[in-house]
Amino acid sequence: VLIDQFEGNSADLFTLLMTTWWENVGESKLSGLPKLMMAEAGNFPEVAQFYQEEVVERGERLAEKIIQRGIDRGEFRQVNLALAPRILISPMVMMMMWKHSSCVCKVEPDKLKEHLECYIDMALQSLLLK
Repeated sequence: VLIDQFEGNSADLFTLLMTTWWENVGESKLSGLPKLMMAEAGNFPEVAQFYQEEVVERGERLAEKIIQRGIDRGEFRQVNLALAPRILISPMVMMMMWKHSSCVCKVEPDKLKEHLECYIDMALQSLLLK
């Protein structure tokens, strides 16, 4: 709904949604779920399938909708919509995994916001028409 009602440009929408998503999920206890799901998917295939359909695929559809909006408005370049959403979401998932890793690829909690800002900048630079 937010995507359909947003009146600004697609870069601002992408920034808003990624920032809001991080504040609501990445900074919460929910941020441990990707690590848990990846570690235990083979032991609980029904739960893994549910997580894939209800979390991963929904997130990918949201990213696809934002990208398509930007393409349709002439703000984003044409990209592979079958792959780009997953590639755009992957760094967010990795940030959550880093957050819950002890001494392995760990990012200090006070640096996660900086990582988010850098990610958003790099993601947008890959999408924006030059």
